[in-house]
Formats: sequence, C-alpha cells, structure tokens
Amino acid sequence: MSTSSHWKKIGAEFLAIFAGVVLGLLANSWRQAHEDRVQESFALQEMAADLRADSAELAAIDRRARQWDSAGLWVARHRGAAVAGDSAVRAVAPLFHIYVYRPQRAAYVGLRDAAELGLIRDRALRRQVVDYFETQQAYVESLYQWVDKTFSDAEVATRPYFRLSVPTGARSLRDHTSFELLRPWAEASRDQEFTAALIWLGVAGATEALRFQPVRKANAALLTAIREDVQ
Repeated sequence: MSTSSHWKKIGAEFLAIFAGVVLGLLANSWRQAHEDRVQESFALQEMAADLRADSAELAAIDRRARQWDSAGLWVARHRGAAVAGDSAVRAVAPLFHIYVYRPQRAAYVGLRDAAELGLIRDRALRRQVVDYFETQQAYVESLYQWVDKTFSDAEVATRPYFRLSVPTGARSLRDHTSFELLRPWAEASRDQEFTAALIWLGVAGATEALRFQPVRKANAALLTAIREDVQ
C-alpha cells in the first residue's frame, strides 16, 4: 500500500470517527432538548391548573368582599334607624362570614425549589410566572392578613350585641348559623364602636374588591401566555 493510500485510509477513518462523535453529541443534545421541552410543557400545564384553581380562590374572595361592601354600606345608611331585628340581622349577617385564601402554587414551588425555572425558555414568560407566584400572590396574602385582623377586631366589638345561634343537628355553621340581635337596632347602632366595626368590615370588603382586580387580570394574562406557549 502506498503512503498516499495509507494516509487517505487514516483520514477516512478519522472523519468517520469524528462524524460519529459529532452525530452522537448532536443526538444527545437533541434528546436533552426534547426532554427539556417535555418537562417545560408539563410544568407549564401544571402551573395552568394552579392558576385556574387560584382564579377560583380569588373569585370566592371577590364575592365575599362585595357582600361585605354592601352590608357595610347598609349599616352606614341605617345608623339609629328603626329597623326590625330580623331585618337587621339579615342585612349584616354576610359580615360574619370570612373566606380563607389558599394560594395555589404547588407546580411553581416545585420548579423553583428544584432550581429548574430555567426550563421555561421564554424569558418574558418566566418573568411573568415569577411575578405572579412571588409578588401577586404575596400581595393577596398580605392584604388578607389585614382583613383577617379587621374581622377579629369587629367580632370583639360586636359581641355585646349579637348572640350566635346554632340549630340542633346542624352540620354546617355556614349554612345553619343564625344571629340574634340582643338589643333593638336603633339602640345598638348608636354605639359608635359597634357601627364603626361593621362599617370598617365593609371598607375592608370594598378595598379587597378593588385591589384584587389587577391580580385577577394578572392571573388571566399569565394563563393565556402559558396556553399560547404550550400550543
């Protein structure tokens, strides 16, 4: 075999080996990229489920907040008025029900704690995800803590005027609890501390209904962005 043929053979073998290595690396890279895309899609779909659940939580808070708003306004308009006890109780009863916010973010927390937020390739979407689950939900929780404190203070202030009544055999306080007004409404509502506590609950409800609207919009916007990304 000539020297020229020998080197040609070596060159061909080298190229074959090199091509095999390159193709292998490319295949591994493709497989890894494919696995990352699958994981990203799964994680985003799980986040979308959390967003839908969180939207339901926010909707429940909004309903209760608007009920508080209306009931607080009723109290403000009927201070010192001659209102039948049963009518007054029905009007203010929504103020004695509170909905506990439970943030839904299991998928995000799992991804964050595993240091895998980088699976979300779109940086704008990643920032949107972090903003919602770290900032928007934290805002809801902080505002809820204020509302809960307001509710607790109001419960103490109104205790001398209301008595809780639970029918025998009741299975749910929400469905069967009733309140008895211990003094005529005209007399009770002249107590500034009493009416202020009820009206302040109405203010808390109005504040929630107003402040949570941007959060609900952020929820809907993120859900739309995720749907578009996983299509």
